[in-house]
Amino acid sequence: MDISLHLNSVIENISKPSNNQNKDNQSLETNVEIKKHNYSNKLENFMNNTVIDKYARKWSRLENKLKQNKIKEFLDLKCEEFSINDKEKLNLLNILNSKLRLGQLNKLSEIIYDHEKQTIKEIKKLKFGNNSYTFN
Repeated sequence: MDISLHLNSVIENISKPSNNQNKDNQSLETNVEIKKHNYSNKLENFMNNTVIDKYARKWSRLENKLKQNKIKEFLDLKCEEFSINDKEKLNLLNILNSKLRLGQLNKLSEIIYDHEKQTIKEIKKLKFGNNSYTFN
């Protein structure tokens, strides 16, 4: 559902009296309190339904800080898998972040990113071996 349509729907629902309200038997203060409670519940539901995961976009659409986070996650997994020490991992992370800043890791031809699973599958110029890596 379009966010603006959903917001309009929420606003319309807020302005309608709640079914739980019996205006003859409740005081004005209680009615106001119930309306506030209904409003906050409806607003909370709206917010929960419209939260969009910031990583669920194509690689070229992610901000650099988000890309850096995903590169770090990728390296954490790969360095553990190939037994690469922390010093080498930090060195490789610095190289990749530098390449990212220079615009050399922004295209699909350089990185395979699964935006549905929100993970980097492969950095094409980076090859891993036992206790080693090469970056062309």
